[in-house]
Amino acid sequence: MPEVLPQHPLTITAAAAEEIQSMLQHQKEHQGKPLRIYIEKGGCSGMQYGLLFDEVREGDTSWSQHGIDLVIDAISAHPLATWLARGLSVCINTDNTLLSNVTATQEHRRMAAHLSTDQMAQVIAAGHAAAFAH
Repeated sequence: MPEVLPQHPLTITAAAAEEIQSMLQHQKEHQGKPLRIYIEKGGCSGMQYGLLFDEVREGDTSWSQHGIDLVIDAISAHPLATWLARGLSVCINTDNTLLSNVTATQEHRRMAAHLSTDQMAQVIAAGHAAAFAH
């Protein structure tokens, strides 16, 4: 059963929803499938987003917005814990909530569900170091 969140983990605009509806009208084989938003290796930073019409899988997080069914891999599948284990300095950034519609409190709650107390402290310390670097 997919995990359904009370707050959308990602948002799409009404204009994006119209474009997705148009795509679905022209691609009959994808009608009834949610749009999967995923992260993969690639891009300038080493990670990039991908989109595809796909089936809902065990553990996925799903929601609807503007009449479009959306799905992402389980929050626990996010690579944050792996990055920390490999020694990367990682922080949570929600400095523009008008664009992201996510607060630091919401991000920390999500993170706390999948990280140890030590890992949480590591992420918070990295955020403070980045914010106050000279």
